[in-house]
Amino acid sequence: MANHGTLFLDEIGEMPLYLQAKLLRVLSEHQIDRVGGDTPIDIDVRIIAATNRNLEEMIRTKEFRADLFYRLNVVPIHIPPLRERKEDIFVLSKFFIGKYNKILNKKVHRISDEVLTIMRAYSWPGNVRELENCIEYMMTFEKGAMLSIENIPAKMKVSEEENIFAPGLNLYRPLRENVELVESEIIARLNAVYKDLRFATR
Repeated sequence: MANHGTLFLDEIGEMPLYLQAKLLRVLSEHQIDRVGGDTPIDIDVRIIAATNRNLEEMIRTKEFRADLFYRLNVVPIHIPPLRERKEDIFVLSKFFIGKYNKILNKKVHRISDEVLTIMRAYSWPGNVRELENCIEYMMTFEKGAMLSIENIPAKMKVSEEENIFAPGLNLYRPLRENVELVESEIIARLNAVYKDLRFATR
């Protein structure tokens, strides 16, 4: 079906060794054998493969074939994880909201500032798939037109005890309010230091 087109192989690092050998033959000879057939079929297919695993390390541990790696690694493209491109969170979230509006028959049109603040502070170990799952989860329980903090997954919430930024800082408040809080804390500490210095120099 992909002949004269493009075939995308996701998570190529999970492919077992016996299938790697079959794929290598396809890439080397540009032929496939139809199931049950006895005549090779010539094909012309562009292969795009993706993985989040270190294939070179897998080669060293004999989990991935070196010859297949060098066949696939013609034009490598590195896509940074979501935690390194936080500016994409809003755009991707809007896309997933549109997707799940149709699937769940919802009418969500916005994301609250508090939710966006939490999303940008979160590390997203599951990358874009985790973001999609998060949006689907929130929309499942959301009753209004805006994704609110009440429905955000519990694992994304940060308690006061876990807060390493400043006492009283709340990641669920708008950024402007938190900036004002941190500025006030800095000014108060500086005033205390200057007061101590004045007493020390008398």
